[in-house]
Order: sequence, then structure tokens, then C-alpha cells
Amino acid sequence: MRLAILVLGCSWAWGATNAEPRYDIDIPSLDAAEALTRLAEQTDTIVLFPYDLAQGRQANEVVGRFTLTQAVEALLRGTGIAGSLSDKRVLQISLDGTAEPGNTEDGPMEEPEIERRPLLRRIGATLAAVLVASPGFAQDAEEPATRITEEIIVTAERREENVLNVPMSMTVLNDTKIDELGIQNAMDLEQLVPGLQFGDPTEGLGHGTTMRGMGTARGGDKAGVDISRDEAVATYVDGVFTFAEYGLDAHLFDLERIEVLRGPQGTMFGRNAIGGAINYYTKKPTDEWDALVIAEVTDQMTQRVNVAFGGPLSDYFSFRITGGYFVGDGAQENIGFGGDYDEPDQRSISPQLRFETDRLEVNLRYGYVEDTGVPRTHISISDRVRDVECAEFPGLTYSALIDGCHPNNWYLYEGSVPSIDPNCPPNVVGFKCGKLKNITNVNAPGIQDSHRETVIAYAMFDLTETLTLRYNFGLADILQSSSRDNDNTNRVSSAQDVSLASDGLVPFINDRQENFFPYEETSHELQLLSNFDGPFNFVSGVFYYDVENAWDMEIDSFSTTFRFLNADEAAQAVGFGGCQEMLELFGLGIESRLPDLYFTCPPGSDHTHAFELLSRHTSETRAAFFSADYRIDEHWLVSGGLRYSKDTKDRPGFDGSTTIGIAGVPVLVFFDISNLFGHLQPGEKVSWDKTIGHIGVEYTPVENRLFYGRLSTGYRAGSFNYDEGSPNTPPVPTDPVEEETNINYELGVKGIFADDRLRLTAAVFYCSIENCLM
Repeated sequence: MRLAILVLGCSWAWGATNAEPRYDIDIPSLDAAEALTRLAEQTDTIVLFPYDLAQGRQANEVVGRFTLTQAVEALLRGTGIAGSLSDKRVLQISLDGTAEPGNTEDGPMEEPEIERRPLLRRIGATLAAVLVASPGFAQDAEEPATRITEEIIVTAERREENVLNVPMSMTVLNDTKIDELGIQNAMDLEQLVPGLQFGDPTEGLGHGTTMRGMGTARGGDKAGVDISRDEAVATYVDGVFTFAEYGLDAHLFDLERIEVLRGPQGTMFGRNAIGGAINYYTKKPTDEWDALVIAEVTDQMTQRVNVAFGGPLSDYFSFRITGGYFVGDGAQENIGFGGDYDEPDQRSISPQLRFETDRLEVNLRYGYVEDTGVPRTHISISDRVRDVECAEFPGLTYSALIDGCHPNNWYLYEGSVPSIDPNCPPNVVGFKCGKLKNITNVNAPGIQDSHRETVIAYAMFDLTETLTLRYNFGLADILQSSSRDNDNTNRVSSAQDVSLASDGLVPFINDRQENFFPYEETSHELQLLSNFDGPFNFVSGVFYYDVENAWDMEIDSFSTTFRFLNADEAAQAVGFGGCQEMLELFGLGIESRLPDLYFTCPPGSDHTHAFELLSRHTSETRAAFFSADYRIDEHWLVSGGLRYSKDTKDRPGFDGSTTIGIAGVPVLVFFDISNLFGHLQPGEKVSWDKTIGHIGVEYTPVENRLFYGRLSTGYRAGSFNYDEGSPNTPPVPTDPVEEETNINYELGVKGIFADDRLRLTAAVFYCSIENCLM
């Protein structure tokens, strides 16, 4: 629950603009004279009309976000009068079919000069003028009022069009809906978009962004494999593809809209995606001054401030700056020693600069997001058996097989499990006993130190009146760094022995896990778009993308028997001359024959840092695409597209280190298991390529009603695989896996029904997937 203490939004206009601005309109069905007066107030516009011409006519209800031209057309539709906007942005009302100014007894009305007041006096002020002339025309109109439905404009097919005219399953949320619904993060978004789920971006656990059941497992204990896998769902910011989902737009603030496209994508833009795509579009600088400030305090004691403002710098340049600050107490209560989790401490800044002429538009945006708070963590969904030393369910113990026994880390544990009903039996899933609570009981604190630095640029140039060239560029440097409790208990060491728990004085595990995800990515895209007056139009382009990323998992262990031992002193205590001598005697010294393992004596006497696993990966994509549509007549349209993609990846490095005890002596072991990725040599690359496409047919029986069928194919490049082995069989090298393909069949309907009271978008689909990558 959020309790808004202050919400302040200010907007004002100064100067002309090539793109007509949109306004939030809320006018019920009224007498036309009163409705026009309200329109003037809500749009800060001068409206000229003879009073008797408008009086007695019933205007339509208009609610939503419209340009002035759209609003007046919807307001006066069917009333017998119409509006015309002059080059001085004065709205003149006359009989339908004419756009001449009204007349007074003294002759034609003249347009007044618009007052140019200082900027600060314009903030929060409303400039509205309604000039009333003497009787001129009179006409009765008893026509029924019509409810007007707001149009949502999208660019899913790389040209602006009403979302109801786009032949694919999609969900679009414009800025008005984002504000009205209070959408601030991915969890809010997935509640409102059918078929969309987000994974945990902090550690990369789960399957990431998932759509229609297709996701990508890249992190966690399978990171050595999954880090090389492509996303099932592509993510874009202002048309630029990004590999990482972290830090895209803080609190989804100052967005123009969010587009969620379902099904295979790639024949019209960017990166190919087998499951769908999400596009985030930020608000751009304009040549009108505006500002928005939002401040919020919640009952979880979080404080949020977001600010956006901008305007013209000259006739050709404009700017916009967006920033935010979000802090608060932990939303995830921890009754253990580690402090609360899910504690935000986020800062963001994003300046933009725009250059615009009649034929050229260039926009440059820099973004920086930083998180130094506390991430979310797991909660226990069941209790464990606590009166046996060997675990009944080994997967719940975080421990390996030792002398035929999986040590039970919960043996004699006295801590509670606050996330479930206290009367729930051991090893029973907690939700079977009641509602789960977002409360944990762990001793290790959570830490986050992540940032995202991004540069996004695009340029659009009108080659002719019907052909436009667009270039997109993206550059990003991202680091996701987090730490959390790994054993999911509040157990700590006893004062007598760090390897024994303070409750029960039995061996136990007390670990903390740290994860690091660094990314560096670059993308280039060049598009040629047509806007012909005839029945044929197309989009074509080329795309290049490269990424270098890694996954680094580290474990700090606070309960090992050798944690604070000096390696040489420990070896001498058991009869060896020193640590290195012991290794030589065991055949583990420099002359060791064990492949890909290197044993050495760790320095110092603090071996808390017990394990590290590092996986590295680079990838590049080259693609070309073409998509076109042809309108047969006013009811029928056919479309089709092709894309060729080639993806090249290197063999990921997969190595690390671990500290173990040999005869009670700490020994540091370095390992390299990248040979398990098959017969590839270090640095050797593998390529996958595929041609995909789509065909579609559309039928529009009446305005704002669309029936469509679409057949599309998707492709995801293969990746590297390895065999972990088992206690009874050693790991076996494997070869790279093949690419995944998806054939998607979809039928859909979109439109406005039931006397403009029902807005419907529905689709049925069937997917045939080959070589599914999990």
C-alpha cells in the first residue's frame, strides 16, 4: 500500500512546435458553448466562436489524451459545427464545412496577439480566452452524444499507427495509463500484462523475462552454460536493444509508453527474439517548456523523488533532464542478525539533447542508474527435520555427501521459520498450511553495489517526402553486484569453535554468496522506411550487436575448521615440514598430473573466502531484414517479411578456485573446467545462422475493427553446453547445442464494440518449437 504525501505536476508551453502536443482532456457531454470553454481552459488555447452558434448544441464526451485537433474534432463531431486551428494556434469555430472566422456587427473578428509572459509566471497558470461575438448564426441540433475512445499510438511495425490497427498480440501502456495505474517497476508491469513474467535480475536466477512460457536461464548454479544463451524476449530502450534488464528506467518514470509484443520478432527491427519483445520509450525533448515533479512517502517508510524538465535551447536545439532518488527501510523483514532486505537506495540521472530541422532529427540520451541498497532474498517455504544428523531430503541441506551421509544443516537448529505457519510440519510446502509471509530469518546482511551507464542515440533523415533513413546506436556498461545469506538460517558459530553452531554445538554451514554480472554491449542499426501514398510500404534494415559479459560467483564460508589456520603451521602440527611438503608427498605439488587442477598453499590465516567460479563470454550478431505490406482495398491488407541472422560466440572461460582442508590443512585449489565444453580450443568461435520470416493477412470491415491471421517464425542461436557428471560417472565433454526455432500461428481480433463501450483485443496462438533451449 502506498500513501502519497505529495504529487505535483506542472506543465506549460512556450514557443511553437512541429509536432502538435497532447493534452489530458476530461470534458463530459455538455452544451457546446460550455464544452468549448472547458477545452480552452484545459489546453491553454484561445478559442473564437459566436456564442449563439454554439449554444443549444450538445457536444460529445471526450476523455483521454489528445492533440488539440483530435480533441475538437471528437468534441464537435455530429454537432453541425467544426473547428479550425490557425497558424497562431487560435481555434476558430464555424459551421461544419467552413473554417472562416465568425463575424460581428462591426465586421470580421481579428485574432488577438498571444501574451508572452515570463517563464516563472507561466508555471501552474492556465491561459484561456473565449471571445463571445454578437448573434450571428443559430441552428438546433438534437443529435445524440457520442463517447470518444482515446487512441494509443505505437511504432511496433516501425511507423506510427493506432494499436488497434497493428496485426499482432500486444499490450501498450501510454504515459497516462502508467501514471493512473501506479506502475513503478517490473512487478507492477507483469501484473497487468498477460503472459509476461520477470525473473530475478540481481542474481540471474530463474528464466529471466518470460513470454508465452519462453524464457532464458542464464544465472545461478548453471551460469557456466547459460551465460552464453540468447534471450527469448528482447528488450529495447528507445529502439535500442539491450542484453541486461537491470536499470532500464528508474521507476518507469517519464516514459512515453511501454509496448509488449508477443510472438517471434525480428523482421522489422533489431535483435531476433523467439518469444516476444518489450519496448520502453522515454519522453523526448520538445520546443515547449514543461516540468514534472513527483514526491512520494509510503507506509514502508520509503521516500521517492523524481524530476523531469526541459524545453527549447534555440530554434533547432531542445533538452530534457530526468532524475530520481529512491531510499527507504527494508520492505523484507529479517528477524535474524543480518538486518532487513529489499532496502532501496537508488539514484538516477538522464540528460537528453535533441536537434531538429524540417528533414533531420537527432536525439542523444545519456543514462546513469546506481543502486547501493540491499537486494531482495529468498524466503523459506518449508521447515526441515531437525532431530536427525543425516538429511532425509539432501536437496534442502546445502551440503555434500560425507562418509555416506548428507549432513543436515538444520540438525538441532533452534531458529524459527517466520515465512510459514509455525504449526506447519517439516518438509511440507508452507502455502499448504496458510499464506506465506515475506519475512526471513538469516544472519548474513544483504549488500548491493550496482550501476548502469548507457548512451543511446538515434538520427532520422527524410531522404525524400516518402523515404526516411534512421540510425540507432547504443552503448552500455553495466555491473550488477549483490550479496546475500546462502544457507538461509540464522545460525552462527559458537565461541569455542567456529565450525560448531552456537545452538547444539554441532557442525554446520554458515555461508554468504556474492554475485557479479558485468556487461559491455554495443549496437548499431540502420533502417530505411517508406511512407508512400499508394498501397505498398516497406521497412528494411541491417543490425550489428556485440556483448562481452561474465558471471562471477563467490562464497564466503564462516564455519570451516581451517578458516583461521595458517597453512604451514597446520601442516607442521600434523607432522609435515610445511604445507608445500605435504602437497608434494600427496602428489599434488608442482609436478601434479591431475588435469586442469593446481594445488597451492594459501597465504595468511584468514580463509573465509572459500570458493569462486568465473564464466566469461563474448558474442556478436549480424543481421539484415525486410518487411512490407500491400493494401488490396479498403478492407484487405497482406504483409510479409524476411530476416537473416548470423550469431558468433566464443567458448566461455569457466574456471575458479576453492579452499579445502587436506588432513586439517587449508589448501587452495585453482581449477579450469572449460575443457568440458567439448573439443573447442580457447578462443575458438562457433557460429549459427538462420533465415526467418512472417506472413500475415488483415481484414478491416469497419473503422476501428480488425481481424488478422499471422504466421511467423523465430530463431535463437545455440550455446555451449557441458556435462556436470555425477558421483558415479565423470563429466564428459559435449559439443555446442543447435539453434532453437519456433513456428507461431496466430489468429486475432481487435476493435471497439457495443456502441463504443467495449474495447477488445483477443488472440489465439499455437507454437511449434524445435530444439528447445531451457
